[in-house]
Amino acid sequence: MRRVIPLLQAVLALLIAAPLFSKAARPAGEPLSLNIDRAVGIAIENSFELKEIMAREEIYSMTIDENFRQYFPSVTFSYFQTDEVRIRETDSRQSKLSVDTELLIYDGGKRTLNYEVAKLNALLASNDYKIALNKLIMQVRSAYLNLLKLKETVKIYQMTLDMGNIQLKFIRKEYELGDATKLAVMEIEAKIREIELSLKQAVDEYESSLKEFKLLLRIDWRTPVEITGDVEKDFIFISPVKIDDDEMISLAIRRRKEIESGRVQCEINRKIWRFRKTTTCPMFHLGLTIHLQVKNSLPVKKDGVSI
Repeated sequence: MRRVIPLLQAVLALLIAAPLFSKAARPAGEPLSLNIDRAVGIAIENSFELKEIMAREEIYSMTIDENFRQYFPSVTFSYFQTDEVRIRETDSRQSKLSVDTELLIYDGGKRTLNYEVAKLNALLASNDYKIALNKLIMQVRSAYLNLLKLKETVKIYQMTLDMGNIQLKFIRKEYELGDATKLAVMEIEAKIREIELSLKQAVDEYESSLKEFKLLLRIDWRTPVEITGDVEKDFIFISPVKIDDDEMISLAIRRRKEIESGRVQCEINRKIWRFRKTTTCPMFHLGLTIHLQVKNSLPVKKDGVSI
């Protein structure tokens, strides 16, 4: 069973990812306007990792149902009928109905272990989804705010360059009138060249971060994206007045899913270790067999019980 689950996970992941790959090949269209909430929504919708974890959680849910069925007896029905036509002899007709049932009475706790471990694995998958979701939201928000910062940086350098060009025009006029020296003109020109270089570096950094942001959102790299929002107007950053370290640590321990997953994994290992200490225990099955056979209109019934 352990070999089958990874194979099912891979198949489900490929089926989920196929439509997204088709979307990635679409041609570039209208600019995609993104605010922070829409960016987070697109990232969650297109995340392969989240879809793989959801598929794994569904597999564990099916494993829980499968292990729960082990508590019920297994029943097998079979029916056979044969007709023989003989020359110069009496024809023969035979019918046989069999019912076999088997109930596991004692297996040393293996059945209970598999059921409980399946439930704990489903809990781990649920925690993995929440952990990956929170991590993805944090990455998208950080990248989005960084893009806004770089966008404002480009604007600042562009405004500085415009002001520098205006100042250069004035200093050149003053030089022509004899009110400024050639050295002053060269100083302004050097500052403008420095601002132009800084502007180019800022634009390159913004474009590079934007490409990484598209990759994070799993959208087509050819799609033009417009980052909307203003750091000063749309966001309010409030510093807490007082922070209690002990309270924050206690709150983090209660809410961090990583800690809960660690405890669950320890519980799984503890249950498996306890079971392996009792692997030498015998297994007891109760079996019931009923055979009803009709041969040449003569019914014959056989039954038996086995342990």
